[in-house]
Amino acid sequence: MDFVHAAVINRLLTPGDDDMRRARQIVTAFDAARAKGQARVELDGSLVEVPTYANAKRQLARGEALRQFERAS
Repeated sequence: MDFVHAAVINRLLTPGDDDMRRARQIVTAFDAARAKGQARVELDGSLVEVPTYANAKRQLARGEALRQFERAS
C-alpha cells in the first residue's frame, strides 16, 4: 500500500518533459555565458543568474533521480 502512495507522489513531483527541457536550456545557456566570463545571461527575454541556474540544476537532478526510481520500480 505504501508503495502505491510513493509512486503517485513521485509521479506528481517528477518534472515534466517541458520542465526538464527548459532546465537544460537554462543550464546550457548559463554554462556558455560563464565560459565567456559572464556572470549572467539573457534567455528568451529573462535574465538568468546563479539562483536560477542552481534551481535548474537541482530540478534536472531531481527529475533524473525520480525517473530512475520509476524505471526501477
